[in-house]
Amino acid sequence: MLIREFRPTDLEAVVALFTSPAHVRLGVAKALHDAARDALADLGVIELFTEASEVARPFFEKQGYEVVHREVVQIRGSELLRYRMRCRVT
Repeated sequence: MLIREFRPTDLEAVVALFTSPAHVRLGVAKALHDAARDALADLGVIELFTEASEVARPFFEKQGYEVVHREVVQIRGSELLRYRMRCRVT
């Protein structure tokens, strides 16, 4: 999980959350996400958002996120789907 200088607001972003291929489907990403969400809730954050890839979308949906907007982005000449998603913390 990417950690940046933090100044809490009501809405915070999950910027990056990755696990190595050797640790996929072992609950590592969920544990990291849950710990971050709990810590942010303690700081008064009430909502999280992320811009998830097609592959990451099911993970975030299982954590309670909902798709707000679907968009196509250009990255190095390729079109990729990205989903802006939100989740209530409390």
